[in-house]
Amino acid sequence: MQIRPLCSKVLMDISESRIELMRWERRDDQDDWFIQRLFETPATYQEWESFHFGLMKQVGSNFVYKRQLVDLRQAQFTLLHRQGLFDHLRNANVTGKDREHLMAAFFPSKDYSKATITEHRRFVLANSSLFCADYLGTELLDDERFNAELERYRDYYMEFFALYCDWILAQANRQPFPLRGMLKEMKTNLTKLKSRLIQLPCARDRRAKTRALAPHH
Repeated sequence: MQIRPLCSKVLMDISESRIELMRWERRDDQDDWFIQRLFETPATYQEWESFHFGLMKQVGSNFVYKRQLVDLRQAQFTLLHRQGLFDHLRNANVTGKDREHLMAAFFPSKDYSKATITEHRRFVLANSSLFCADYLGTELLDDERFNAELERYRDYYMEFFALYCDWILAQANRQPFPLRGMLKEMKTNLTKLKSRLIQLPCARDRRAKTRALAPHH
């Protein structure tokens, strides 16, 4: 199958169709709850449209398959990182003063209430766009291998992010943090891993290499 690059309008149209389909799919999980938040008000959905179109415009601006693939991968990393704080607060059940300290660290110019609202909105937008980006990569640009590797990257990134938040709280509470060296090592490993995944051979290159290595009769 020949894989063709797609313009930003097509990428956006497919994304909107995908998110609309997910809106009506029956799923008993938290992702469904966040998708529904996207459609709570016209303003929220319009904000997502503007946010997501910016990403798709960047991907579609390079009308070359390999370049689009790299740009979409970069967007997926950006979206994954934007989810980090909200995911950590939710999964680690961070409450009380610890939650306030973390929100103050990431949103120093906002009070706690405004920071919480901002972070929730950022998560809803990023979460919805990542669903679309994953779909575009897997179903249209034949990038299943990258998406599988991205899941493993996500797990390692969230381990790093949890440790980073522990360091922030240790500073806020004037406590020692003996794992700081591990934090630096994990950050270095994440940078290297991200670079490797960005440069993963695309499906077209892999198929071409397979054909070249195949025995000829």
